[in-house]
Amino acid sequence: MDVADAAIDRLHEKGWSRGRFTNASGQHCLVGAVMYAVPMRKGVSYKPQRAELYEALVRVIPVDYACGTTREQVMRWNDCDARDADDVIEKLKLARELLASEQ
Repeated sequence: MDVADAAIDRLHEKGWSRGRFTNASGQHCLVGAVMYAVPMRKGVSYKPQRAELYEALVRVIPVDYACGTTREQVMRWNDCDARDADDVIEKLKLARELLASEQ
């Protein structure tokens, strides 16, 4: 299972939120779902699989945030512009398709 599919499954299972990676109810924002899909290991914070998906997401979401890392841009979109869980899941699917087309 790829990162986008695992994040989609997590959002279906736990639900979507804004403002926190994971809220008290266990719901995730987009970045939180991606982080859950590719957990960090002790001492390793950079995950190429996450970075690749964030880069694809920035290419498929209507981002007006030209500054910050791709992860920060995705967080801003989730917290400010995403309409609902379906909107977030649709962007994950588009990012997955984009990555598949480039392989």
